[in-house]
Amino acid sequence: MHEKKIRGMKHPSWNYGDLSDAEVIVTKLIEHGVPKDAIMFEKNSLHSIANVIEAKKIFDFTKINRLLFVCKSLGAGRQYRVLKKHLPKTITCIPYTFDTSFDGEFTINRYNWMENEKRRH
Repeated sequence: MHEKKIRGMKHPSWNYGDLSDAEVIVTKLIEHGVPKDAIMFEKNSLHSIANVIEAKKIFDFTKINRLLFVCKSLGAGRQYRVLKKHLPKTITCIPYTFDTSFDGEFTINRYNWMENEKRRH
């Protein structure tokens, strides 16, 4: 039996070519003054749980007590729960969220994510 990995299609408004979400976020962090050597990331995962599993391969999470994670506002709760489940219980997870706009018609943020039908796409 062969296992087949399927990547999601990029949104039509994606302007970053073949860059992963992680690579774009790292670029933006550096553009806004975060030192490159202060950022660790992985770009091989396809979803939140795999992201944490891959990150554990390249970083020893037992050596930190706080973790700032960057994610879309609408996914912050899910990402927080994944991190709390898979990382040491001693780590305080701090979300840094950003709003998302689909087709420029509706901005999804932490207060209205449940009001838009596109939130699950």
